[in-house]
Order: sequence, then C-alpha cells, then structure tokens
Amino acid sequence: MLHKLRWSDDGQFLSVSTKEGALYTYLAKIPTLGAASGSCVAYLTNLKEVTISDQGKLSSAAHSATSTRTIQRELEVEPTFVALSSTHMGVTLNNRGWFYAIADELAAAGTGTGAERKNAHSAAIVKVDDHTSIFRTSPSPNQDYPATVRSLSLTTGYAAAVLSDGRLQVHAIERPSGRSEPVQRIFPEKDAMTRNAGAGAGADSKKAPSPFTITCAALTPEMVVYGTANGVVQHYVLEEWAMVNDLRHKVGG
Repeated sequence: MLHKLRWSDDGQFLSVSTKEGALYTYLAKIPTLGAASGSCVAYLTNLKEVTISDQGKLSSAAHSATSTRTIQRELEVEPTFVALSSTHMGVTLNNRGWFYAIADELAAAGTGTGAERKNAHSAAIVKVDDHTSIFRTSPSPNQDYPATVRSLSLTTGYAAAVLSDGRLQVHAIERPSGRSEPVQRIFPEKDAMTRNAGAGAGADSKKAPSPFTITCAALTPEMVVYGTANGVVQHYVLEEWAMVNDLRHKVGG
C-alpha cells in the first residue's frame, strides 16, 4: 500500500514508499540535451542513450521507407553535453569526454539485417526494427581535460571544449597512426595573452573581466573561432594553428 510520494528538487525523479517498507524511484524527466550537424540531429532518449537521425533521409521516407537512417548509441556515462559532426558524436561529463565514430553506422542504418551489419562493421549491434539499430561499439580513446567542460563543439576530426577555467582546448578526435603525442592546442596562446593584457591595461583595467577568459567557441571544417570576456574574437586555421583574424569589440560581454 502506498505510503509517501516525493519529487526530487529538479523534478527529474519521483520516489514512492509503501507501508510494507519498499522504496521505488521512477525517472520522470530526461534532461534536454541535443546537437545538430548538417541534416543530422542527436538527442538524449535515455539517461545513457543518444539517438541520431538523418533528417534529410527522413524527409524522403514517404518515397522510400528504407531510406530512413536512425541509430541509437549506448553511452558509458550520463552526459552533461552532447556534440555532433558528420563523422563523430561526442559527450562529456565533468572533465572527461567520449567520442564515437558514427559515419559508417549511419550509412549502414536501414540496410540489411543486424547480423549482416555486425559482420561488416565488427560492432555489437541490436536491431530494433528495419530502420533503427542500437550500437554498442566502444568509443574512441577518452579525452581528459584539465578542467570541467562548459561546452563542446565538433567538426570533422576535431573537438573544441570550453573549460571552466576560461581556456579552450582543441584536439584531434583520433590520434594519427605512428604519432605518440596527441594533436592538440590550448587557447589563448601566450603571445595572444600578452597582446590582450596590453590592450586591456588602463585606469579601468582592474574593473574589467580577465582578458584571458574564453567564454564561447565554435568549429568549422577549417577554423576554430573563440570569444573572450573582454570582447576579443579570434579565428585560427586548424591545419596550421595560425591566427588569421583578430576582431576587438569596444565593449566585451
């Protein structure tokens, strides 16, 4: 017989106790997490599961039902952020990131049987229906960050994480074969910090936010773009790690 009910503070869980001494907890709300890249979207469908759908293919489903491409990826953790590119999906929790290759899986989704795709892609696959499969393959090597991740962006081959200490770490998702050291860079670089410090010096500099604090970032296939707390926007070419544009707003924010 029911005894007491209580919601968690965030409304995500409902706990129920009975007079016989049993306690049950129900998940009532999934955190709203999602990302998009091109015609693909990724969204949380369980605490440790992300569904990825090619919306371009969904739009043509009326003409060919087999063209629908949807995959469900089981995760190792309950993520805080989800990011997506045409080749990978990334999730983070605290100061750690996990990255999953999705291009081959999306291309294979909706074609053949689960057993056929398992042989073709060497993945542990459970077929849900003719158009959806759950993939249980292992992620690419995990990425440890020097601080908690505040946002995550992906592009083909690269990830960019804005950290809680005001820095930005950009790194290759997959380590090139034959290379022992990871391909990565942490921003702002020392010379940029020096220039920003000089630009921020003055009578009101003590009241201004730290010029080194990166508050946002985005990736394109060729560039990483980030903005700082004092209104500086910088563009770097990924292949050369060279700054190609430096825009300074008069008022930061």
